[in-house]
Amino acid sequence: MNLHGIASRPPTPGQPVSGGNRRDLNALSVAIVLVLALLFGLATPVLPPALLFAAPLGVLLLYAGARWPLLGVFFTLALAFEVIPSQLVPSAGSFKAHELLMMYLLGAVVLRAWLEGTPLLTPLRPYLLPLLYLVACIAASSVYVHFFSPNPFLLTSYRVFVPLFVLPVILISSQARDCTPTLVRGMLVIALAMACIAMLQSMLDIRIMGGARMDSPEGDSGVARSFTGGATYVIGFGIYYMVNGLVRSFEGARVWYPLGLLILAGGLAMTFGRGVWVATGLGLIVSAALYRGWRAGLLAGVLAGLMLALLLTGLWVVRPRTAEAVVDRALSTANELESGGSFGWRQAENSYALKAIAARPWTGVGLGGEYKQTTASRGHFLNETYYIHNAYLAYPLRMGVHATVVPFLFMLAFAVVSYRSLRLAQGRLRAISAALAGAFLVPCITSYTQPEWMGQGLGAFGLFMGAQYAVWQAALRERST
Repeated sequence: MNLHGIASRPPTPGQPVSGGNRRDLNALSVAIVLVLALLFGLATPVLPPALLFAAPLGVLLLYAGARWPLLGVFFTLALAFEVIPSQLVPSAGSFKAHELLMMYLLGAVVLRAWLEGTPLLTPLRPYLLPLLYLVACIAASSVYVHFFSPNPFLLTSYRVFVPLFVLPVILISSQARDCTPTLVRGMLVIALAMACIAMLQSMLDIRIMGGARMDSPEGDSGVARSFTGGATYVIGFGIYYMVNGLVRSFEGARVWYPLGLLILAGGLAMTFGRGVWVATGLGLIVSAALYRGWRAGLLAGVLAGLMLALLLTGLWVVRPRTAEAVVDRALSTANELESGGSFGWRQAENSYALKAIAARPWTGVGLGGEYKQTTASRGHFLNETYYIHNAYLAYPLRMGVHATVVPFLFMLAFAVVSYRSLRLAQGRLRAISAALAGAFLVPCITSYTQPEWMGQGLGAFGLFMGAQYAVWQAALRERST
């Protein structure tokens, strides 16, 4: 077995691994499995039963993650977004199952790339600067907290960055083959599943997702509000992709896209998120305009209006109370800006955050550091004293003013990749690229009122950034053939 050949014959980026390297990799994999099986058999008499179960499961997950990384990405995102209800998912200490799986998946993908001799920095290059800068900010803040401002939430605060691991997994996986079809199908499945769950929860008043994923939008409407987290933006991608397909129909678009749009729009409506609704509308116009020009953007706006009217009409027939709650929520935006408890709560948070940043501009309060007293408009919740809704204030608040640029570095990198993708992509690839650009814009807007650059929202950002890179690579392959 030529182990030296694995590292000495790296494939050209974007090209499949050569047959010789593949045979070497398969032989090495068989050898590793045989050695592990031998060690496991020898250790069976002395190992506890729990470890006997965990060891082969760990090896199986490592193989599955390396063999089907994108399947792993969508499985972990389904756990994170609670497409798979959290009641069915175990946790380990401070970390939840999907966070541990995402770290494990990244390790498996890196190991496979190393064994195949695939360059790791090449696919990471478009996002390398923001990734390294984010790591440096986290490391500096960790040192500050550990030595100068200890707090009990430091380890827990690392969790909010784990969803970004989907980005390097997708980037590395996109080198050897075209991942775009798999990524699109996976995003559409998650979007439709979460939209159905949100509608079932709100219309039937049943709980499918766990935790605090349900609430009343106004407190007295009697209609449950479904919090879909980062999946909200994946729903937005599904809407944009299907609208682009209807603006200039490609194969399959006329068959089920209208029904799919109604489902996705219904799920989005059941979030009762006014900011999300407005941002999604803007993203729709941008997506269609990038795909077919500003006339298409206006056409998409008209199409969205018709779909919304059809959705509300159907709701009024099937469940009038839900339709009234949606309309009341939309019309209450002006009152909320003037005297709403939610808006006032966020203003108070921002004021506390700015004072804390002014007091410690170079370090912030540190990761996990507290900066305010409990000020919730509807009672109190866990970790409220260091939680902040405004994602753009969260970075300087927790890591110092130098960390303010982290989200904007990612935005700039995504804009560059999107420009290159849209310049080359044609047909369906261009529709996907435009939909990703529109979907990325939505959490950028809502991050002023929701911490989307940390936690689940960061998973959606990583998914869109990685998918846009995959589209760019697919367009390059098309252009070269």
